[in-house]
Amino acid sequence: MLYWLFERMNVLLPAFVICPLLAVLIGVFCRLLHVNILVGAAIALLLPLLFLANDLSALAANIDAWVMYGAIYGIVAFAVYKVCPKKVKF
Repeated sequence: MLYWLFERMNVLLPAFVICPLLAVLIGVFCRLLHVNILVGAAIALLLPLLFLANDLSALAANIDAWVMYGAIYGIVAFAVYKVCPKKVKF
Protein backbone atom coordinates (compact mmCIF):
# COMPACT_ATOMS: atom_id res chain seq x y z
CA MET A 1 0.00 0.00 0.00
CA LEU A 2 2.91 2.34 0.58
CA TYR A 3 3.96 1.85 -3.01
CA TRP A 4 0.65 3.34 -4.18
CA LEU A 5 1.66 6.60 -2.51
CA PHE A 6 5.39 6.53 -3.25
CA GLU A 7 6.00 4.75 -6.54
CA ARG A 8 9.77 5.32 -6.70
CA MET A 9 10.50 4.23 -3.11
CA ASN A 10 13.24 1.69 -2.52
CA VAL A 11 11.81 -1.73 -1.69
CA LEU A 12 13.94 -2.15 1.43
CA LEU A 13 13.00 1.18 3.00
CA PRO A 14 9.60 0.12 4.42
CA ALA A 15 10.86 -3.30 5.53
CA PHE A 16 13.97 -2.15 7.36
CA VAL A 17 13.33 1.49 8.31
CA ILE A 18 9.68 2.59 8.30
CA CYS A 19 8.00 -0.45 9.89
CA PRO A 20 10.60 -0.97 12.66
CA LEU A 21 10.23 2.69 13.60
CA LEU A 22 6.46 2.28 13.66
CA ALA A 23 6.85 -0.82 15.86
CA VAL A 24 9.00 1.19 18.27
CA LEU A 25 6.37 3.95 18.36
CA ILE A 26 3.63 1.39 18.98
CA GLY A 27 5.57 -0.02 21.94
CA VAL A 28 6.17 3.43 23.42
CA PHE A 29 2.58 4.58 22.99
CA CYS A 30 1.20 1.35 24.45
CA ARG A 31 3.36 1.85 27.53
CA LEU A 32 2.56 5.54 27.95
CA LEU A 33 -1.18 5.13 27.34
CA HIS A 34 -1.37 2.00 29.56
CA VAL A 35 -2.66 -0.17 26.72
CA ASN A 36 -2.14 -3.92 26.88
CA ILE A 37 0.93 -4.97 24.91
CA LEU A 38 -1.05 -7.71 23.17
CA VAL A 39 -2.99 -4.98 21.40
CA GLY A 40 0.27 -3.33 20.39
CA ALA A 41 1.75 -6.63 19.23
CA ALA A 42 -1.36 -7.34 17.16
CA ILE A 43 -1.05 -3.94 15.51
CA ALA A 44 2.65 -4.54 14.90
CA LEU A 45 1.78 -7.91 13.37
CA LEU A 46 -0.25 -6.06 10.73
CA LEU A 47 2.55 -3.62 9.82
CA PRO A 48 3.97 -5.74 6.97
CA LEU A 49 0.68 -5.32 5.15
CA LEU A 50 1.74 -1.73 4.49
CA PHE A 51 4.34 -2.93 2.01
CA LEU A 52 3.11 -6.41 1.06
CA ALA A 53 -0.54 -5.83 0.24
CA ASN A 54 -0.30 -4.26 -3.20
CA ASP A 55 -2.97 -6.63 -4.48
CA LEU A 56 -4.48 -9.94 -3.43
CA SER A 57 -2.13 -12.09 -5.50
CA ALA A 58 0.94 -10.36 -4.02
CA LEU A 59 -0.43 -10.91 -0.52
CA ALA A 60 -1.07 -14.59 -1.22
CA ALA A 61 2.44 -15.05 -2.59
CA ASN A 62 4.06 -13.29 0.38
CA ILE A 63 2.07 -14.72 3.29
CA ASP A 64 5.23 -16.25 4.78
CA ALA A 65 7.02 -12.89 4.69
CA TRP A 66 4.01 -11.30 6.40
CA VAL A 67 4.18 -13.79 9.27
CA MET A 68 7.96 -13.53 9.60
CA TYR A 69 8.19 -9.73 9.50
CA GLY A 70 5.04 -9.35 11.60
CA ALA A 71 6.49 -11.55 14.33
CA ILE A 72 9.73 -9.57 14.30
CA TYR A 73 7.87 -6.25 14.53
CA GLY A 74 5.73 -7.66 17.36
CA ILE A 75 8.88 -8.66 19.25
CA VAL A 76 10.34 -5.17 18.69
CA ALA A 77 7.15 -3.55 20.03
CA PHE A 78 7.16 -5.91 23.04
CA ALA A 79 10.83 -5.20 23.81
CA VAL A 80 10.31 -1.45 23.64
CA TYR A 81 7.22 -1.81 25.85
CA LYS A 82 9.27 -3.61 28.51
CA VAL A 83 12.20 -1.16 28.35
CA CYS A 84 10.13 2.04 28.37
CA PRO A 85 9.46 3.56 31.82
CA LYS A 86 5.90 3.43 33.16
CA LYS A 87 5.77 7.05 34.23
CA VAL A 88 7.27 9.99 32.41
CA LYS A 89 8.08 13.23 34.23
CA PHE A 90 7.72 16.37 32.19
